[in-house]
Order: sequence, then C-alpha cells, then structure tokens
Amino acid sequence: MSGAPVWSRVRLVEVADVASGVGFPTAYQGEKEGDFPFYKVSDMNLPGNEIHMRSHNNAISEEVRKKLRAKPFPEGSVIFPKIGAAIATNKKRVLTRPSCADNNVMAVIPREGVLLPEFLLYLFSRKNLSDFASDSNPPSIRKTEVEEWEISIPPLDEQRRIVDILNHAASIRRLREEARAKAREIIPALFVEMFGDPATNPKGWPETNVGEVADVQGGLQLTKKRDALLLEMPYLRVANVHRNLLVLDEIKTIRVTEVEKERVKLHGGDLLIVEGHGNPEEIGRVAVWDGSIPECLHQNHLIRARCREGISLPKFLSAFLNSQTGRQQLLRQGKTTSGLNTISTSNVKRACILLPPIALQQEFAERVAEVEGILSLNDRAATAAEQTAQSLLAQAFGQAA
Repeated sequence: MSGAPVWSRVRLVEVADVASGVGFPTAYQGEKEGDFPFYKVSDMNLPGNEIHMRSHNNAISEEVRKKLRAKPFPEGSVIFPKIGAAIATNKKRVLTRPSCADNNVMAVIPREGVLLPEFLLYLFSRKNLSDFASDSNPPSIRKTEVEEWEISIPPLDEQRRIVDILNHAASIRRLREEARAKAREIIPALFVEMFGDPATNPKGWPETNVGEVADVQGGLQLTKKRDALLLEMPYLRVANVHRNLLVLDEIKTIRVTEVEKERVKLHGGDLLIVEGHGNPEEIGRVAVWDGSIPECLHQNHLIRARCREGISLPKFLSAFLNSQTGRQQLLRQGKTTSGLNTISTSNVKRACILLPPIALQQEFAERVAEVEGILSLNDRAATAAEQTAQSLLAQAFGQAA
C-alpha cells in the first residue's frame, strides 16, 4: 500500500532559474506589435493581468531583442518587481508567452519536469517579497536571496492535484463575485420595472417619509465605561453592513445593561443604515438584517429602521433607500465633520419615499428572495471551496514556504 507523496526540501535554485530583465531605452518603447511583449512593473496593473500576463504596452521584434541582448523568459515564468516601493505591492504574475522585461523586473523560471508554473505561483502567493529585499534605499531584491529560498515540493502528480483543487476554489470564488455583481444590477432593475423610476414616480404612487412607515433608532456608543458592565453581547458595526449585503466574517462584542440590550436588540427584517463614513458615496448604505446571530445589537454608527406591519416591507424600503434617489436624499441631508460624512436618525425619518400597495411590495420581496437564494447557494459552495483551499494551503504551502 503506497503512502502519502514524499515532499522534497530544496533550495529554489535547484528547481528553477532566477533572472532579471534588461535596460529598455525609450527609443524602443511604444510599439504594440512585435515578436515579444516587453514588460515593465506597471504592466502588472493592466486589466486582465491580475494573475496571468495577457496585455502589454510595449513589444519588440527579434531584431531589437538581439540589440538589447534581452533573453526571453519562457511561458510559465513567474515575474515580480525587484526594486523600490513596488516590492511592497507583493505582485506576482505568470507569463502566458515568451516575453522580455526591463531591469526592474525579476523572473523565476521553473524547470520542466520538476516544478509546475502554477504550483510555483501558489508557492509565491504565500511569500512576502519584502522578505527577499535589502535594507538599502531604495530596497532591492538580489538574485542570490531568491535562489537560496528553501521550499518543499511534492512529485509532479501531487503538484497537479494541488493546483487543480486551488484553481477550482478560485474559480468558484470568481463565480460568486460575478453572481453578486449581476445581483447588484438585477435588483435595482427589478425595482424600476415594478415601481418605476423613483426620481420621477411615473406610476403616481403616494409619497410619504420613512418615519411614517418605520420606527427609526440609533445604536450604542462604544466607551471605556462599558468595561465594567457584566452583560456581553455581539454587535454589528459599519464593516458588517454593505449595500444589500451583510458581511459577518468578524463579529465583535460589547458590554451593555439589560435595558440597553432590550432597546437595541435587532429583529430579523430590520434595516441597518450606515450613519457615518469617510466616503460620501457610502453614507446611508442599507442592508436588511437576516437574524442569523441571536440577540445581536448594533453600534451607534448604524441606524436601525423597523418597518411597521402592513405598511411597508423591508426589502422594498431597503431597495428604495439604496436606489440613486434614496442615496442622493441622504447624501444631501448629511454633514461632514473632520472628514467623516454623517447622517442622523432625523435625516432618515425625513427621507421621502414612495408607497405602492403592500401586495406589490410583497411580490417584489419574493422575487428578490429568489435572487438571494441563488446567491446563498453560491456563497455556501464558495465557503466550502475556500475552506478546502485554505486547509490545503496550510498543509502544503505552510511547510513549503
């Protein structure tokens, strides 16, 4: 019975070659077409170059390459910045075709039959480039520092298995983000389809304000005086509330009195509205509380709005306040102090809204719930994939780095 694959502890120079680019005179720059892309560090920021280098601003012919004595790096090489502040950006990219680079770029070229390019990239994803850098001003990375990096690698078949799992997890994460991006478009479009543009109210719905359809209240202030209180409760803060999205990866706790707990305790369906933010575009962003954390409270930088039964529904009111019309209202009413944009509970209460029939609001809420159900499935799949990926990274690359 065969055992687990044996990992070999090696210096990087034993399984890969390390090389730097060459000088790139301005006289040869600016050509888009040529036999070889000629990369600068800035090309790593081009759209589509987040992992694999697919776009370039400069290219050279074979004739120019010979004049510059630029040896092309082969497809599959991992490149990164080697000098200056760019090192701290920690960018690593994989070449998709033979390419040249300027002398601010370093490349690690995996040896065929020993090290897979994508496995090498995942190795580098766990490495901080600043670990290689000198203390000089500006900092720089020496070839020998990279070559002497000790890593652990498994046989090629095991490298392929690990890369496949990690690529699959990355693909699921991308699908989740794409689904969320589509939802951000679908829900506002559905709102306009069913209720019309709130800016012009073409369907002639009655107008009212938030204070007439919901109870609005502020949250708890964080102070040192709370340290002496005995009751400790989970609470939500601005980082947990995005537009139409709750981010509950990190939940903090606050000490409160029993009276405060009862006053500020959230109910499922409560709207959470961001009271203050450094970016004026984010002021007043709204998400609906899903009740997933029992007896959860909220900080004073979040305003709670609780819809009154039979008048307005949370999904409708949230969509209205998140619409361009709702956002502009709250932004106009807000004030700026010391770089922080804020709104008050009074601003929220006075915000003008439309009031279509409750049955139509319910139909909208049901259709939104269908979209959110698909997002929830995507989230669960992405979470499972991420857990598998992180476990594998910890096992494999924890010992490899």
